[in-house]
Amino acid sequence: TVTRAEFAELTRRLVQMENWTTREERTEFSDVRMSDWYYNAVYCMYDLGVINGDGNGMFRPEAPVSTIEAAKMLIAILGYGEEAEQAGGYPKGYQTTALTSGMVRGVEFKDEIDRTDALVMINQCLDLYLNVPSYGVESILGPTGRRETLRDRLMGAHTSEKVYEVKGVVQATASTWIIPGDYEDLADDEIVIDGLLYRTQVPEAAEYI
Repeated sequence: TVTRAEFAELTRRLVQMENWTTREERTEFSDVRMSDWYYNAVYCMYDLGVINGDGNGMFRPEAPVSTIEAAKMLIAILGYGEEAEQAGGYPKGYQTTALTSGMVRGVEFKDEIDRTDALVMINQCLDLYLNVPSYGVESILGPTGRRETLRDRLMGAHTSEKVYEVKGVVQATASTWIIPGDYEDLADDEIVIDGLLYRTQVPEAAEYI
């Protein structure tokens, strides 16, 4: 199984902050001490708003991480925390966001995940788009100015000439939509796929369906 502390370290590496350290003796969590190997990982993720503890002043670092806890951390990294809160908050809203994004495809929701589950979730997150200010809450990794996956960001593949393939249900364009009233104000270069808004940077997005 993967512990909460181990998953905090994995998420810290995903945001490329593995060298982040704090020299202060922190007291937000009574069960996380400076001598612990996970001290910097936990407080790095705490300062970024990725983790909150158990509400009783403890982080429970050695406890197994559950599927929904791991998904919540990854959702925060990708910048979809506000979307999850609007969907109902923790845990239901985060479960819904995790399911619709595809990050938990093939992974069961359970109290303890193993290393295979953790790696599957992280690998699937690599190909999800980072949220940017135009579409809601900014990702922890910062604004991109373009639709960019986590894998692109980590590998430095920043190019406006890159073409992305997005698979899913097209729900709306500027000229047509499935549910009247939801997306009637879309611009010509915008398209909604599986509930996410994409700006295509082409004059007529509907031509590419």
